Amino acid sequence: MWIKNNFYHIVSREQKGEQSIYHIELHPDCSVYEGHFPEKPICPGVCMIEVIRECAALQTGWQLQIQSIKQCRFINLILPEICKLLDVSLALTPGDNGFAVKATVSDDQHMYVEYKGQMSI
Repeated sequence: MWIKNNFYHIVSREQKGEQSIYHIELHPDCSVYEGHFPEKPICPGVCMIEVIRECAALQTGWQLQIQSIKQCRFINLILPEICKLLDVSLALTPGDNGFAVKATVSDDQHMYVEYKGQMSI
């Protein structure tokens, strides 16, 4: 499932050594928020995991699938009306038939998600 260009879009990408940073903008008018929640929309955690997977797939050029999640911490709520611009930082380590992925989702003021897992090709 690709939610890019519906739930969010990529504004730009930069490389800092081994780390890629995707600057994304959330779409607060996305229909996802009608169910999560109409009165006070909150970014669903599963959507942020999908954003990480999609950015990792773009980075590698492979259609990646999540094989396992070793750690996923949702540290702060992402309110799409307030936190429209986010940074998805990725560090990928190639392995057998996939990649070890370390990722964070943050902005200038807060860390929102810390993720460690394995994605397969």
